[in-house]
Amino acid sequence: EELARRGLSVSYGVLEVEGPPHERRFTCAAVIDGEEVGVGTGASKKAAEQAAAREALEKLAGAA
Repeated sequence: EELARRGLSVSYGVLEVEGPPHERRFTCAAVIDGEEVGVGTGASKKAAEQAAAREALEKLAGAA
């Protein structure tokens, strides 16, 4: 939502999937304008994407 207010859009990509099917660990990246701005890990893709978004927002807040 914050990125949309700034006129930017974010996409997410799965970088890595580890572990057995019942204990997966996902690593995802948040990408803005072709640049990786955040990476996060979690037990689901959604959790990993949210962690990546959090890192991206922290970086953007520091740059603003």
